[in-house]
Amino acid sequence: MEFYENRAKRPFYLFIWMGKLLVRWYRINQTRRILNRLSDEHLRDIGLSRADLGRYGQDGRMK
Repeated sequence: MEFYENRAKRPFYLFIWMGKLLVRWYRINQTRRILNRLSDEHLRDIGLSRADLGRYGQDGRMK
């Protein structure tokens, strides 16, 4: 068996996946922080309320 036949197909796939997961988590939390800093008037302008902010889950979607 040759070297290229015996090596892993995607040796760094786990690291790439973890990096993407970390970036996604950071963006969701950054969005939450920004929305929490907005006033009630600004939230109303974009169609949200304070109660809506608590309903967003870890994946960034409304529960």
